[in-house]
Amino acid sequence: DTHYKGTKYNELGVKQYDGEHLNNKANGKGISYWDSGNAKYTGEWKLDKFFGEGTLYDYNGIIKYQGGFMNGKFDGIGTRFDSTGKFLVKCYWDQDYIKNLCMTEGYYERGWDLIDYLGNELCYVGEVDIRGKPSGFGTS
Repeated sequence: DTHYKGTKYNELGVKQYDGEHLNNKANGKGISYWDSGNAKYTGEWKLDKFFGEGTLYDYNGIIKYQGGFMNGKFDGIGTRFDSTGKFLVKCYWDQDYIKNLCMTEGYYERGWDLIDYLGNELCYVGEVDIRGKPSGFGTS
């Protein structure tokens, strides 16, 4: 196995990736770039896929997502941002899908659990329905 740190360029000489490699694939810590020169993804890689902790940006360099990845998909705890880079939602993700425990503007909701905060006070933990309302087993 060949481990090294270096930079990859496309056929036009535009930087595409800078970081650690294993057998000519992004592996370890590194940064990929859009053709604009802005960072596309900064973080951990495994065999050319986002894997571990990282940050994803849009073409203009505005943050889109920060958190866990597995096989190039959102996985684990991560935060999504809107098109202006403003906080949108923080969730537990499973291969690009929201699994549970989401926080939006002051409360966690979606999936199987709801944790509702009023200020810093925990109000509810438990099962929720499709609308994010308490339903089934839970505690207030």
